[in-house]
Amino acid sequence: MSGPHCALTTNLMAPSSNSVYDEQEDLRVNNILSAFDEWESINSIQNAWKLVKQLSGKRPNTVFIQGDDRLASWKSHFEKLLSSDNASNDPVSIDPVFDPNPNIPAGKFSQAEVNIAIKQMKLGKAPGLDNIPIEVWRLPKLKKYLTRFCNATLEGNRPPEWGFSGIVPVPKKGDLTIPDNYRGISLSQTAAKVYNRLLLNRIRPEVEKILRPNQSGFRPLRSTSSQILALRRLIEEIRNHQKEAAIIFIDFCKAFDSVDRPTMFKILHAYGIPEETTNAIKKCCCSHSRRSSRHPAQYLSDLDYADDISLLADTLLDAESLLHKVGACCKSVGLSLNAKKTKDMYMVINPSSSDDVTALDGSKLDKVDDFKYLGSYTNTAHDIECV
Repeated sequence: MSGPHCALTTNLMAPSSNSVYDEQEDLRVNNILSAFDEWESINSIQNAWKLVKQLSGKRPNTVFIQGDDRLASWKSHFEKLLSSDNASNDPVSIDPVFDPNPNIPAGKFSQAEVNIAIKQMKLGKAPGLDNIPIEVWRLPKLKKYLTRFCNATLEGNRPPEWGFSGIVPVPKKGDLTIPDNYRGISLSQTAAKVYNRLLLNRIRPEVEKILRPNQSGFRPLRSTSSQILALRRLIEEIRNHQKEAAIIFIDFCKAFDSVDRPTMFKILHAYGIPEETTNAIKKCCCSHSRRSSRHPAQYLSDLDYADDISLLADTLLDAESLLHKVGACCKSVGLSLNAKKTKDMYMVINPSSSDDVTALDGSKLDKVDDFKYLGSYTNTAHDIECV
């Protein structure tokens, strides 16, 4: 035998082999504990934690020291994230909600449109890979050239350089050796951003008239505080009228990175966006009111701020049914619910239900009495306190 880990050849050898293994294992553990005491005595927390992980059997996270290795790791992470195929295999059929809107401008951009778009761009922001800041395009002599670029792009001659962006990983929270705990910020060329703004300025005034009032994300004269206030009023009325209600706070997995683009274009068409404008947007993407307060939850089913959604229902059963409908609909456009971060809150005066709420995949949601929604804590027993 060459050591305690050799294969046992006979049953007679088993007791002695096990005894040798146990002795060696005890010696290993004692050595680690002695080293732990030494590191702790000199307040070396980092080395002490390494020993704890060694004892627990946890594998250390892979940290790439060399620059090339780090770049390869980030490249692999963002390629997987930005090219993920989360959409349902079944083709999505979306019936038109509105006829093509004749009030949305078409044709070449005017110099006035370009001037407005440039003025809307914030100064002092990081430029794209060409290192041209927006301040350059504010020069009067260059504005007319930018107008020519944008009109050429609208006609199908998009500069290939506009299809490349620099991605800067910005840490969020958690273990910063894990790429998933970073948010990728894309630095596009400022000329391309002006072109995108031109398209947005053309469609926004008309689309604003038909968007659901429940959605406040990235809309003018709306903010998170309006949604927080609405949720606060709902909770107050539920308490005042001794009613019950269930609230589900939805979390999506990488919402803005995983939307299925072909389905998104179908939605644009359904909202009456002209074909010419939809095609222009494709080229950008494909290179790379108060109701009765007698029972508020009966009339308002959701409060949305972009992908931060809270579902409201009278009972947990109704809330679960609503969650399943949202989950199925979102899956068809490439979004997937993050069941680990999706929570349910039951506002109740006289408890009558302790059932679990399950997501579409069968996973149970955590029940909470306190949840941070849009930067404000919502509590089943107290008012919302902004932080």
